Amino acid sequence: MTRRPRPAERHGCRHRPCRGQATAEFALVLPMFLILVLGLVQIAVVVRAQLVVEQAARAGARAAAVDPRVGVADDAARRSAPVADGATVTMHTVAGSPRLVEVSVASRVAMTVPIISGLVRAVTVTASSSMAVEESAEGS
Repeated sequence: MTRRPRPAERHGCRHRPCRGQATAEFALVLPMFLILVLGLVQIAVVVRAQLVVEQAARAGARAAAVDPRVGVADDAARRSAPVADGATVTMHTVAGSPRLVEVSVASRVAMTVPIISGLVRAVTVTASSSMAVEESAEGS
């Protein structure tokens, strides 16, 4: 009569039982997996902030192209996207071409994920956009 192998023998553990091996491996892999997932979440937060800053720069450049008065680009950039309070908005004409206006927006993004914030405090995201000054705006 043949003897049925015990569960430990079926998986190659003939000399000692393998119970708990999967739990130990999971306990070793879980922290690395969580750090990877949290890092991806933080990258998504920074990419979102970059997109918001780019939108603010485009809106500011469009407003400055239509109305070149001081402060119009700043107001439009801050209204168009929820840029952080500490964001810097600058407007100037492009050198060599007085018909182009450029708006630059810079904002600091704080690291919000706990493990990542211990390594890196904040990142500055910047964007700039330039547009041609419209004919009706040149006379203003």
